[in-house]
Amino acid sequence: MVGFERCRKLVRRATTSEDTSSRYPGEDRDGVTIVEEVPVETNTYAEKFPSEVPKEESPADVQEQSFDLLEKINSKVDPEDTLPILLYASGAVVALWLLSAVVGAIDSIPLFPKLLEVVGLGYTFWFTSRYLLFKESREELAIKIEELKKQVLGSNDD
Repeated sequence: MVGFERCRKLVRRATTSEDTSSRYPGEDRDGVTIVEEVPVETNTYAEKFPSEVPKEESPADVQEQSFDLLEKINSKVDPEDTLPILLYASGAVVALWLLSAVVGAIDSIPLFPKLLEVVGLGYTFWFTSRYLLFKESREELAIKIEELKKQVLGSNDD
């Protein structure tokens, strides 16, 4: 087992010559006692933990931390910007909910998820063979990506 430190100790055990027939190891039937060293493995993993219980946060500490976080957010956000932020956030939640409903409806149609999986695999194969296999096509893809970046973000010259 990884992470467990194993320690081997030798323990002396007294046995008799008829140990297999005896039920008790210390029982001496014929007067002969043999002392042998027997290796014993112990797991010292549990011994490494401190005996104290970790401190749990009280509800007051959690509430204080949340108020500190809200104060930091309020200092960075203008009061005039709160309405657009709330509108965007609620719009994102509604969009996620609608998207989840659409995906659930599509998933319930028989064979349609498998068809979409095959279409995705086909597109992946086409894209790999078209843009990623050869050096010239990879350079073409890099040029197209740079052009798209300039269109979206604007050029550095402006």
